[in-house]
Amino acid sequence: MNHLSPIGGELPLADFFPVVYTDSGRSSLRLLLNNTRMKRVLLPDFLCGTIVSVFSEYKVQIEYYSVPPDLSFPDEIVLQIIERARAEKEEIDALYLIAYFGVCPQVSEEIISQFSDIWIDNVFSINSVCLPLRDKVISQGKRVSVWNSFRKFGAMVEGSELICSQPLSLESGLISGEAPYVEAKYQATRNKQHVIDGKSGVNAEYLALFEEGERLIDKQADCYRLSDRGLFCYLRWMENIEDEKGARLKNWAELDAVLGGCSVHKSLEYAGLATHYPILTDDAISIRLALRQEGVFLPGFWPNEYHLSNRLYSTLLCIPVDSLYEPNELMGLARWIVNYVDQH
Repeated sequence: MNHLSPIGGELPLADFFPVVYTDSGRSSLRLLLNNTRMKRVLLPDFLCGTIVSVFSEYKVQIEYYSVPPDLSFPDEIVLQIIERARAEKEEIDALYLIAYFGVCPQVSEEIISQFSDIWIDNVFSINSVCLPLRDKVISQGKRVSVWNSFRKFGAMVEGSELICSQPLSLESGLISGEAPYVEAKYQATRNKQHVIDGKSGVNAEYLALFEEGERLIDKQADCYRLSDRGLFCYLRWMENIEDEKGARLKNWAELDAVLGGCSVHKSLEYAGLATHYPILTDDAISIRLALRQEGVFLPGFWPNEYHLSNRLYSTLLCIPVDSLYEPNELMGLARWIVNYVDQH
């Protein structure tokens, strides 16, 4: 008999990296900061203001690099910043990357070699999107962390998966049980579904609950673990991830057929688990305002709370592509946008 692999018993399991499940992306960021003595970080100048607030809370000095209109990583700009910092006898401890809308940034080995830590904010997608970059960083002997935010890419209200190349100390505080904002968010999602189904309620009621949830999460300074209810919702959502990918790819293709000329991401290869179809237009703000009058609420990424100079805050328009929407609905929305731009 030919040699066989061991048969029976429990299945073998490859080594895996330290992982922690927190209630939110900002809790994952705080947990990382609780485990480091970071003094200076290099952030992109197109980002959610919460990131800046958290670093400021920890007294970390911030440098910015300019993100180009196509959301790619600007190697030359970052190298110039590093050279300037070293000329001034300053060291930048970590490079902060954002995987915009589920697309992992392409970062060269030369850039990675300049930092002791690479932090990948994969807020919009499952972390497997960024694992090739994680492995690339590790191969150079650098520390790397990647995390996401479940509520930003799926039908969930809490949760973040934080994967690190080195173990984290949890003694700094990771609280069990649901975070204060969670119940308001769950109630808001239930009420929204009731409105969609025509059972009860009005838009204003669930919107008020969403706002209350946002107020509570903005107020929260503690780090919580992902709750049992949150874990259940995450596992249930992941059961259908292949169907979700297919729906998003189809929706992306419908939008690309009409809006491809002004798309930020030019290739369908990026759309495997994209959350939004991003386009550039000088009319982005006025389009969002006009669509509100039609009952269509496109997200704004992001409020420019720190008055950064990047024009993406005012020119990026993002259309969701998840399975909640039918391709024909998004096709109609895309044509509405084209007509609006032509008339203005």
